[in-house]
Amino acid sequence: MNHIRGSIHSMTIGGLIVRFITANFILFTIAFFSPQLTFFSIISFIVVATIITTFDYLFNAIIGAMPYPIIQGMIGFLTMAMILYFAQFFIPNITISGVATIMASLIYASIAFVMPNQMEE
Repeated sequence: MNHIRGSIHSMTIGGLIVRFITANFILFTIAFFSPQLTFFSIISFIVVATIITTFDYLFNAIIGAMPYPIIQGMIGFLTMAMILYFAQFFIPNITISGVATIMASLIYASIAFVMPNQMEE
């Protein structure tokens, strides 16, 4: 339990902001270039980005720092894929296809792979 608590407290607000901006950028880019991902309201867009950032934060807090960046990338991929897939059922004004989900998740995982420790001091 101390490992989890220590991990949560070692994360910075700056790291969370970077993850939130990254999620927003990816969602905007995929929505702009792909007709298969559509946000009909800015509120839905922000809610999905907030949920992605929150789950990414929680997974990193529970699991802790990864010794290998590829694991961080895989966690980012799974987080983004699950959230985007289930968001279309629970958050109104979102439509997304499987292809757009995979594209957004791969981009997010690539960025998580490149900057895996942004959330840690």
